[in-house]
Amino acid sequence: MHSWAQPNFSGIAVNEKWGTDIDRFTKSLAENVKTQYHPMGCDTVKSLADHELGHQLDDLLLLSSKIAIINLYNAALK
Repeated sequence: MHSWAQPNFSGIAVNEKWGTDIDRFTKSLAENVKTQYHPMGCDTVKSLADHELGHQLDDLLLLSSKIAIINLYNAALK
């Protein structure tokens, strides 16, 4: 699953390789979390979709550049 934000289109996509076999997709997600390719908690299709939706919201609203969001993020890391 991938979040795209280009000038002419944006959204979340799943390619045919992973989208046609949910068991394979789920096993791959677990491995991706284990190797830290995806963050902890992104080991289900729903959690990954939620994560990618967060990227879409950030791209749309520029949330990661807002000082209040930066402060919340830094506080959460502590």
